[in-house]
Amino acid sequence: MSEQALKEIETFVDDVYTAMSRLDIATTAKMLSADLQAADGVTRGWTRGIDEIAEHLANLENSLETEKSRVLDLTVRNWGDTAAATFVVDQEYTISGVRHQVLAPTTMVMRREDGEWKLVLFHSVPLPTQE
Repeated sequence: MSEQALKEIETFVDDVYTAMSRLDIATTAKMLSADLQAADGVTRGWTRGIDEIAEHLANLENSLETEKSRVLDLTVRNWGDTAAATFVVDQEYTISGVRHQVLAPTTMVMRREDGEWKLVLFHSVPLPTQE
């Protein structure tokens, strides 16, 4: 993979988390493919297609009060117009008044559509806290 392709994909991953940290749902939505499938610690299951994702993002916008994410241990693989990124998200957020701090192994699969990377698969489920 070229250094330019690697940097482009790393920037895309960072841009997604920056938009979410700012609670910028409109910008986040522009980075999503219409056939996105996602699983996260909030839904605790799969959300499929842009309509379900839009509903989930709208719910987050109304209930997510603060959010801060750091991407750790990022590794990227690229196969032309498809790429996968694996990493750990260190995240703090307040949702519906309840504060959470989580570490979540995460996978993002991206596809280039009309020259731009779009997220097609997002899987980020927090690990249980160790006592």
